Amino acid sequence: MFKVFLRLWHIGHFFLKDSLAFRSQFFISKLMEVTSLLVMIIFWYAILISHGVKFGSYSPHTMLSYFLYTFITQQIIASTRLNTIGDSIISGQFTRLLLYPISPLPLFLAWEIVFKLFSTLTSLVYLIPIIFFLKSYLVLPSAASSWLALAFFILGILIFALLTLIISAVGFFSTETWSATFLFWVLAGFLNGQYFPLDLLGPALTLNPFAYINYWPSRILLGSVDFISPFFALFVGVGWLIIIYFIFKLVWSRGLKSFAGWGN
Repeated sequence: MFKVFLRLWHIGHFFLKDSLAFRSQFFISKLMEVTSLLVMIIFWYAILISHGVKFGSYSPHTMLSYFLYTFITQQIIASTRLNTIGDSIISGQFTRLLLYPISPLPLFLAWEIVFKLFSTLTSLVYLIPIIFFLKSYLVLPSAASSWLALAFFILGILIFALLTLIISAVGFFSTETWSATFLFWVLAGFLNGQYFPLDLLGPALTLNPFAYINYWPSRILLGSVDFISPFFALFVGVGWLIIIYFIFKLVWSRGLKSFAGWGN
């Protein structure tokens, strides 16, 4: 078991060095993400806190805490390099992975774990001053909420990874992956609760598969959920995970059978 983890660590370390070949671009992109968070906080500060109003079931403190939690969940769940697989299929890089004495999936797993850890830690460095400034406004999660949120975190990571792999599989069937990837990120950005709490538009919207990427982990960290049972939402999320997994297996099996790559 130790040898397996050591092998995955070496693979992840290699992919991390590859990801940081353009490190300035990486750090600037993280700075841009923190800047977008600041824009959201300033926007809701102007609407809620300065006027002392309540938006739906969200007080000024819970709304600002929600957006801070969505940023953290975005870094943990949605920071990924799996979205580059489609381009690697087209460019021929994927052919090299098939020649390695290890399945591509463990390679992707090691790549994803190391990248998520590094991405989250880098974002936290930028985030610490914001947390210090907003500490009097934040709603801290209870121990029970934290454990339940952990289950949603794991579920969100699995759902997002499978959805990303499904979109990347477009590269097996077409050389034009940009449109599918763009549509995926547009839908994910609107339906995952990144820009607004989904329950403001009705409970039904909170049960879409993208909601488990951002909305549910962040909402659980805020405390009680009065419009739907969190355990029912968890049950629905497991159902989505099973459905998406079978779609992933179908798409990738057909893609690998029809794949005809070339060297580089």
